[in-house]
Amino acid sequence: MVEELAKINRVLRLIKLLADKPTRNVKELGKLLETSPKTIYRYIKVLEELGYLIDKDAENRYFLFEDTTQKHASWDSEELDILKVLINTMETSHPLQESIRRKLYLSSNLVPLAEELKDRGQARVLLNIKTAIAEKKKIKILNYQSANSNEIFDRIVDPIALVRSDSQLSAYDVEKQDYRHYKIKRMQGVVVLDQKQSALHQDTFTDIFGFTSNQHFIVKLDLKKRAFRLLIEEYPESRPFMAEQEGEFPYRFVCKITDNTGVGRFILGLPGEIKIAEPYELKAYIKNKLKGFLD
Repeated sequence: MVEELAKINRVLRLIKLLADKPTRNVKELGKLLETSPKTIYRYIKVLEELGYLIDKDAENRYFLFEDTTQKHASWDSEELDILKVLINTMETSHPLQESIRRKLYLSSNLVPLAEELKDRGQARVLLNIKTAIAEKKKIKILNYQSANSNEIFDRIVDPIALVRSDSQLSAYDVEKQDYRHYKIKRMQGVVVLDQKQSALHQDTFTDIFGFTSNQHFIVKLDLKKRAFRLLIEEYPESRPFMAEQEGEFPYRFVCKITDNTGVGRFILGLPGEIKIAEPYELKAYIKNKLKGFLD
C-alpha cells in the first residue's frame, strides 16, 4: 500500500514538472523524482494513455502540451471583467498571480489538473516559509534550481523575510554561512525543520531591496517622475517612504538600507533620474562602479 501511494505521488509530481518550466529530459526528471529513467518513460506512457498531451523538444526535454482550442469558465461576464481588473493591479512578480490568472482563462480539460497541483505546491511553499519565519525555525529547501549553474540541490537555511511581494526569500544559508536570496518559483518544496534559527538573526533587518544584515543606514534620494514610478512599480514596499517636494526632482525617498548593492543597481540603471542626497558612502559606491565601467 505504501509503495502504491509512493507511485501515485511520483506520477502527480511528474505532471507538475511537465507543466512547469524549465523543460527537462528523462534523466533530470528521474533525478528529481528519485527514480530511474525507465520508470519515467513508463509514467509518461501511462499519462499519454490517460489523454495527457506530452511532447518533447529537439533536445529530448519533455513538456505538457496544452490544447488551446478549448475554453471554459464558471464566471459570468461581469464577474470576469471585475476579476480581470483586479488581477492586473497585482504586483507582477507575485508567485500566485499566474495561479489566479489561469482560473480566469482555463483551457484544456487535463492541463488544469497539473497547473492546480503546481499552484497548490507554490501556496504550500509560501505557507511553510511564513510558518518557519513566525516560529523562528530552520527550513529545508527541496530541489532548488540555480539560475547560474542550472544545478539542482537541497539547502538548509534560516528564513529571514519574504521580499519582492513574496516572490523571493531572504535567508541565511547554513552551509555557505552568508545571507542569500532564493526565488520561490525555483523551489520544488519546503520542509519546516524542528530546529531553531540561530540567535544571531534576531537583530537582522531586511530592506526593501531584499538585502539582510544586522546593520543598516539611512538613504536619501531625490527622484524624477520616471524614477519614482519605476521604483514603486518594481519595489511596492517603497511607497510609504516617498514624499513630494518642489523642483526638478519632485520626490524624496528616505529609507533604511542594509547594503549599497540593491539601491546601487537601481540608481545605475537610471542615469540622470536620481540624485543622491545621503549618505556619502553611497555616492562613493556609485562613483567606483562608474569608474569600473570606464577603466
